[in-house]
Amino acid sequence: MKWILRLLVVLAIVGAAGCAIYYFAVDYAAEQVAAKATEEFVGERELTQAKTYIEQNPQLAGYVEEAKKAEAEGADLVVKTKGDAARLLIKKVGVTELAQMQSELESGNASIDEMISKLEGTLTEEELLALKVIAYKEIYQNE
Repeated sequence: MKWILRLLVVLAIVGAAGCAIYYFAVDYAAEQVAAKATEEFVGERELTQAKTYIEQNPQLAGYVEEAKKAEAEGADLVVKTKGDAARLLIKKVGVTELAQMQSELESGNASIDEMISKLEGTLTEEELLALKVIAYKEIYQNE
């Protein structure tokens, strides 16, 4: 009977350790993704190019307007920071899928609209709005 109790205690400890490792691994990966995205997008030239592209794409310009409105109204967002946004994308979409989406975009095998459609199919309206607001803040309010 004692060995069953010991086994249960060991299993509980291993389970708790596994949950903690998973939580911190996802947290670490989210921080790394956010840091890398910021690092790649920091240049003023790239920022200007992104703004120009957004203004020329009606769908993206609509997203910017929606984000402006939500921020002005003080909407209660699901995520509020870049790290939380990265964590959300890692959990909902997955690191592998995000990397594949990035490589498809860079190689020209997919369009921005296709990637947006994929994300819209995966994320809820509230999550999408939060991501739009965070992106808007990063691009337009860091001037």
